[in-house]
Amino acid sequence: MGIREKINKSQQISMTAAVCVIVIALSFIIWQMTKGGPSLSAAMTKAFYSDDDGKTWFVDDAQKIVPFDHHGKEAVRVRVFRCNGGEPFVGYLERYSDEIKARILEMAAQHPGDSAPDFSLMPMEVRKPGEKTWVNTLTPNSYMEYKRVTVPVCPGGGASEPALVTPADSGNGASN
Repeated sequence: MGIREKINKSQQISMTAAVCVIVIALSFIIWQMTKGGPSLSAAMTKAFYSDDDGKTWFVDDAQKIVPFDHHGKEAVRVRVFRCNGGEPFVGYLERYSDEIKARILEMAAQHPGDSAPDFSLMPMEVRKPGEKTWVNTLTPNSYMEYKRVTVPVCPGGGASEPALVTPADSGNGASN
């Protein structure tokens, strides 16, 4: 007898098993969103930024339109990683080009308050700390250069896989 026949013969057992799987999945999701795991809302509302080319970083509102002025310096968003529980490091920096930032500010002015559009999918420029040239994701044939910049490498060339660090993972988020 095949599995289909067994399921058809014992529909009540199959239905009970399906309900159990759904309950377990929902319990896990609720656990992650409450005290059991990192705060999803904190991870989404805060981001890391740097005003010194990624040497240090700070936490601020994730809705900041980068670059922005931070104590007289230009601040950009940074993506922070960690390898094998080691010290966190900036894998790359992100900002909007002047043209895209102007469009975002124009759209934000047209939609004040809570009705503002989500700008997180707008194309950004990226670069590694210490490099001078920003890679524009809209430039034709920039995909390979974008991948080179945005794929982090563990310091010292270790073989481990870098893990993204979020402000929710890092306590207060301040570096150094």
